[in-house]
Amino acid sequence: MKTLDVRDVENTFDEMLSKIHNEHVQIMEDGKRVAVMISAEEYKETIKFLSSHSISTSLHNN
Repeated sequence: MKTLDVRDVENTFDEMLSKIHNEHVQIMEDGKRVAVMISAEEYKETIKFLSSHSISTSLHNN
């Protein structure tokens, strides 16, 4: 997983969008993980997996 500081992401957002198809991108701020970027396809597969295992999630809003 690639790790970036939030300021780097702000400056290179377009580049980050292309990277998430090959790897997860962890975003840090003040040394703390604040977000992880994954591709839309991986997100969709995660929601599908959670739903198939009866795991409730409020993240799914097609």
